[in-house]
Amino acid sequence: MSKHKIHVILRLKGWVGEGSRKNLIANTRMSFKAISLKPTKKFLRLFITQSLRITMLVLILTFFSSCDKTKVYESYTDFDEGFWHQDSVVSFSFTIEDASQPYHLKAQFRNAQTYPYHNMYYRYTLKDENDSVLSEEQIQIFLFDPKTGEPSGSGLGDLFDNSQVVLENYNFPNAGNYSVDMKQFMRLDTLPSLLSVGWRVERVE
Repeated sequence: MSKHKIHVILRLKGWVGEGSRKNLIANTRMSFKAISLKPTKKFLRLFITQSLRITMLVLILTFFSSCDKTKVYESYTDFDEGFWHQDSVVSFSFTIEDASQPYHLKAQFRNAQTYPYHNMYYRYTLKDENDSVLSEEQIQIFLFDPKTGEPSGSGLGDLFDNSQVVLENYNFPNAGNYSVDMKQFMRLDTLPSLLSVGWRVERVE
């Protein structure tokens, strides 16, 4: 039988004096202290750093979402395989409630750093609710600087977001529903390292 157990039994039977009781409490406290798990300084620093990063990211996202008063519509289509297939047409539908003011229409792309080219050709087709074509064009966007190879747009890690104004100060003919179709024109069956394609409509202030 262990020393602590003997002391406990003796104390219960009234055989342990006050001095022994104090020793028992001290020994018990020492035992609890010995088995307690304390995080290391390195772990605490890492935990605090990661917590601060997450907090700052949440604050930044909250700030920009609250300040983004010009946004009328914004949506993305993700490519789960990380490829934009040549026969894959990405479509977006949105509603314009006020046709009396101009809008900026933007194409948006999210690509990985492993994207093998510095540019990308794509084609968009803007249509009204009767499927009448309002605007159609093939456009080039630079995802990397042709000279330095540095990624364009904003990035987090090895992912980068690029936005390009397709139609500037555009006036819709009427209030109502509209749609846009987007397709890659790189003459490749699969365009690698393209993760998302998006479309944004914003009011001109």
